[in-house]
Amino acid sequence: FFGLTDDPRMTIIHEDARMYINRAGSKQYDAVLMDAFGSLFSVPHHLTTVEAVRELSRILKDDGVVIFNLGSAITGPSSGFLQAEMRTYMEVFPQVCLFKVRQDYSDDRLQNLMIVASKAESPSTITSADAQVADLLTRIYPDRVPLERDILTDDLAPVEYYNSIAQKVYLTNPR
Repeated sequence: FFGLTDDPRMTIIHEDARMYINRAGSKQYDAVLMDAFGSLFSVPHHLTTVEAVRELSRILKDDGVVIFNLGSAITGPSSGFLQAEMRTYMEVFPQVCLFKVRQDYSDDRLQNLMIVASKAESPSTITSADAQVADLLTRIYPDRVPLERDILTDDLAPVEYYNSIAQKVYLTNPR
């Protein structure tokens, strides 16, 4: 579904991600693409915590990235999960960028968002020669994301609570 073509340099692993990353060797991967958040009600909280993010960082090479999507608003009552997840990734990665899939959606609207977390210490130029990728890169969110929620941990990751608020807001005012 990612439009990938076979490449001997690429390894696709079909397994519970947390179980795999906990035992994977250090500094093995250039990128981790995570598409585990299928809806507001099926977010595996064990992949959202600072402990999981530290393990993701550990298995990445020094300039590696984690790329994943999540459903959330950027601002307002439906933004709790995004705020907590951004803070969690910012605790571990020096660079964390947010991308809006649909730039025409207002920031308080529940929407599909992409987060890219990079281990690189200095910001890199975000460009691509590929026209489709270049268009996607223009969707970087230029403003500061409010970070009023706590970091998610294995001991406390109220992902379902945050997403139930977002779902309630959406159901009372679908757009």
